[in-house]
Amino acid sequence: MSEQSDPLYDQIHDRLQEKDTGELLEIWKKNNRDEWSDTAFSIIHDILLDRLGSEPPPQGAPFEEEAEEETFLDIDKIASLSAIANAIAWVVLVGYAIAWVANLLLGFSGSIPLSQIFALLPLLLQGLFLFIVLRFVSEALYLLLEIVENTRP
Repeated sequence: MSEQSDPLYDQIHDRLQEKDTGELLEIWKKNNRDEWSDTAFSIIHDILLDRLGSEPPPQGAPFEEEAEEETFLDIDKIASLSAIANAIAWVVLVGYAIAWVANLLLGFSGSIPLSQIFALLPLLLQGLFLFIVLRFVSEALYLLLEIVENTRP
C-alpha cells in the first residue's frame, strides 16, 4: 500500500495542511525527530515545497525571523530621545534669553548703554548655539528613524 492511500498518512497530511507556513517552517528547521515522525517531515517537505515554490531551507538552519529581531535600534527610545532633545533646545533658548534680559535690566536702572548689550551678547550667542546643536540632534534622530522605516522590508 502506498503512502498516499494510507489513512494515517492522509490524517497527518490534513492536520499539517491546516498549519500556517511559518509554523511548518519552524517545525522543519528545528528537525525534532523525537516529536515528529519521518512521515510527518516528508509531508511537511511536500507542503512547504508547494507553498514556497522552492525547496525549503535546510533543516537545522537558523531562523530568518530571529536574525531580523536582532536589531541595535530601539525605535521608541530614539523617538523619545529626539523629542527630549527638541524640548531641551527650547528650554535652553528661553532660559538664556531670560538670563540675558535679566542681566541687562539688573545692571542698569535707567537707559541701557549699547556697550552693556554687546558685553552680554556672548551669553545670548551661547544659548543660541546650544539651541541649534540640540535642534540638529533632534532632527538627525528623526532622519535616522525615517531611514530605518523606509529601508526595512
